[in-house]
Amino acid sequence: DKGPNVFILLELNEHLGLGPEGSQAVLSLQQFKVQCEAESVDVRLRLRRPDGQVWQFHLLLAPLCKEIVPEDTVPKLLGRECKRRLEIMLFKRDKQQTWYGDIVRNELPAPKRGARARQKGPV
Repeated sequence: DKGPNVFILLELNEHLGLGPEGSQAVLSLQQFKVQCEAESVDVRLRLRRPDGQVWQFHLLLAPLCKEIVPEDTVPKLLGRECKRRLEIMLFKRDKQQTWYGDIVRNELPAPKRGARARQKGPV
């Protein structure tokens, strides 16, 4: 939380689970797709591994604890080639509110109509 903004930082070497290969496989910001709505941030990344496999990573943050202005979101790829990070700058709808703790509410989505509840039992 920095005044009117909230930042999301993704350390590619750490958060992708690939070590240094995570940074080396990301060549540009164009490999990311960041879509925002008032109460969600959806981040997708596609990269090609050294063995030729294409991997896709998906991070969905929803519902956010407070509203953002989705059209003002600014993603940036920062850092050296060996230690890259994605910084996503979000603009708060209410700039006076301070965001504390998690940026995602701890709510379970409402069950879909007609969906059956799963029973717990031996697997």
